Amino acid sequence: MFGSAIPIHVIDFEGATAYGVVEYGVATLVGGEITETHTRICRAHAPIDPSDVAVHGLTYERTQAYAPFSDDYEFFVDLRRRGPLAAHNARYEARLMKDTWAMPPFVPAWAEMGEVASWGPWIDSMILARKLAPGLSRYKLQSVVEELGLQNELNALTLDHCPEDRRMYHCALFDAIASALILRKLMLKGEVEISDERVFCVK
Repeated sequence: MFGSAIPIHVIDFEGATAYGVVEYGVATLVGGEITETHTRICRAHAPIDPSDVAVHGLTYERTQAYAPFSDDYEFFVDLRRRGPLAAHNARYEARLMKDTWAMPPFVPAWAEMGEVASWGPWIDSMILARKLAPGLSRYKLQSVVEELGLQNELNALTLDHCPEDRRMYHCALFDAIASALILRKLMLKGEVEISDERVFCVK
């Protein structure tokens, strides 16, 4: 599917089950190019643990000025309808999505013919990196970006797409763009398909 007109929506969430998604970022890949991005802060529904604030930099008080993540159901259904979702360590994003909305209406399955009422299959850039870039020292997002030589491109892209105070790791759109660059580099190998969920996707 790489090189086709089918978009892949690479997603990153900042948040936790205890207080919900407090920021999302989406970087859409079409034919290997990032064609659109979206991000916003979302209202936490419970206090945010200080250790989490130290990671993503968003306090409970700051998030209260924004609408909750749950308000964006139609936006995410539209993404899923247009193409598959992707993330780095996608189980985390899949869990937070299901914590908010159990499932979308029927949408294209993408991995097979027909439709499914599911947010998956997810394309996981961490699983792909383990398979297609063996030998890296670590497979956390920043490590993969650095070891694949993508940091300079990431920095340049995020200057144009990310809010000024959210241009660093553990900021949702910054991480979504990082994941998209990893996915694009791996897909250029011509070995990536969406059909083998045991290797490339998680439910």
